[in-house]
Amino acid sequence: MFRDRVKQGEFAEWEENYGHLYGTSAKTMKACLEKGFDLILDIEARGAKRLKENFPGGIFVFILPPSLDELKRRLNRRGFENEHTKEKRVKNALDEIREIVWYDYIIFNDRLETAIEALKSIYVAEKSRRERLANKIKDFFV
Repeated sequence: MFRDRVKQGEFAEWEENYGHLYGTSAKTMKACLEKGFDLILDIEARGAKRLKENFPGGIFVFILPPSLDELKRRLNRRGFENEHTKEKRVKNALDEIREIVWYDYIIFNDRLETAIEALKSIYVAEKSRRERLANKIKDFFV
């Protein structure tokens, strides 16, 4: 059923991760954007790259762990069936991290409160961009 929906173009992006299928509804996303809502999506790098191509006005933020050692600690806490699965997860995480070169912003999640403030700051700054406010400021140029 999911793959049928993919073929019908129902997803703005979709990916298969570790045998599970995930996707973002194009219809829902477009409806929200048309109403002027801002969307925050938590998606992996391949899906984000597809969205960046299809939604050029989007802002893309990559949240990194503070270090490689901490990444491995965080993955270890999830518990894996075996060592092979753990190694695969670490490799996949590093592959995703290497995608940061095309993201707009990078946040290191070393302290949750600091990471949240950084994300808020990005949001406020992007909402204040001149081109995003063009309709509100045009009357000043009459």
